[in-house]
Amino acid sequence: MRINLANQVSFLNRSLVEKTFDNISPNKTVILDASGANYIDADVLRVINDFVKEKAKQKNINLSLVGFKEKFGIENQIRYQIHADLELQRALTPDKILQAMKDGNKRFREGKRLPRDLNRQLLATSKGQYPLAVTLSCIDSRTPAELVFDLGIGDIFSIRLAGNVVSERVLGSLEFACSIAGAKLIVVMGHTKCGAVSAAIQLHNAGKSARDTYGCEHLDHLMSDIQKSMNFSRFKKEFTAYDNYKEEIEVIAVKANVLQSIDIIKTESKVINRLLADNKIKLVGCVYDVNCGKVEFV
Repeated sequence: MRINLANQVSFLNRSLVEKTFDNISPNKTVILDASGANYIDADVLRVINDFVKEKAKQKNINLSLVGFKEKFGIENQIRYQIHADLELQRALTPDKILQAMKDGNKRFREGKRLPRDLNRQLLATSKGQYPLAVTLSCIDSRTPAELVFDLGIGDIFSIRLAGNVVSERVLGSLEFACSIAGAKLIVVMGHTKCGAVSAAIQLHNAGKSARDTYGCEHLDHLMSDIQKSMNFSRFKKEFTAYDNYKEEIEVIAVKANVLQSIDIIKTESKVINRLLADNKIKLVGCVYDVNCGKVEFV
């Protein structure tokens, strides 16, 4: 549970603050965030201090205080998990990690990201890393997995390349992440308005290569990998009408490309297949919407 204090907290807000504190159930984890507060009335500060020193302890509330300025006379303290460690990695199941990432995306969309002390995370993770998941996503500048899922330093491995396609190097990275480093979830993430997918469709329809069209010497291998996910012969009519239904067709193509990547991972990696069969890891796909920030799992 997270409570955000307003910019101006006057004595008129005292009863609301008291009621909010009284309504918190025992044994909850609570973050009281004063990052946006420039003024807090003295009476309200006394209510907060009373809650910190007495009521929170009586109700066994795991309370963290963040964003309190020095002038408020309340010391910031963080008591929630600030990064993924070995104990957390061992304790969480793949399903719980997946749910945590879904919850993180919800916070991201709603502008309620968890407050993080990156310097503290940097120091804490310098002794070792125990990521919970590994993401395979596109290089698109609008799709950083750590932000999209509201994660911090050390929480995930992140593999990024255009079109989130799978190669031997990608498979090797996934195998290292799961088999050696202990990650329990693989997330293949495509996204809407993907330039690589769009280019793959347009090049196919034009019957041209990336080398001839863009002058790029190494792009055709990537385009070919993406094009393999698209059933051009079955959906010839749809792809022919690409110019009229660009956005709709691209979403279908992005999902197909994600599913192809998942199939390749399952088919080509015996190590990952074994971990999946033993229920030690989970492999899922999703599409990130660059318009609204929502991740839809497929």
